[in-house]
Amino acid sequence: MIAMDKGRYAELVAQFGQALGRLAEAVAEPESGLVRDAVIQRFEFTFELAWKCLKEVCEQEGHAAPGPRAAVRTARVIGLLTDEQGDTFMSMLEARNLTTHAYHQALAEQIDFLPALKELAHTLKERRWE
Repeated sequence: MIAMDKGRYAELVAQFGQALGRLAEAVAEPESGLVRDAVIQRFEFTFELAWKCLKEVCEQEGHAAPGPRAAVRTARVIGLLTDEQGDTFMSMLEARNLTTHAYHQALAEQIDFLPALKELAHTLKERRWE
């Protein structure tokens, strides 16, 4: 494992926060085909940044987390995510995997994930670098 420096970690967390803000902005728009597509795309890149943040914290704690499923599982083990939060993130992973195949169902699923993503953003910002 290669440790990420504190500045790079802060940059990754900031990117996640920006992506989350853009997702929330799209979700707040009146529903249309264009908005649905924007929400789906923004959800996909927000989720990617979220699991990469989880991965970084796991690796800083000395645990390998090569993919999103492993990052979520390990984040539970180290106490970064509760079991309930971990279940929500596993649901997000499934939704992310389905967005390319089930475009029409994705909008309602992403709206439900905003609180969990916001909670993770807060946790990551408050985390002390060690």
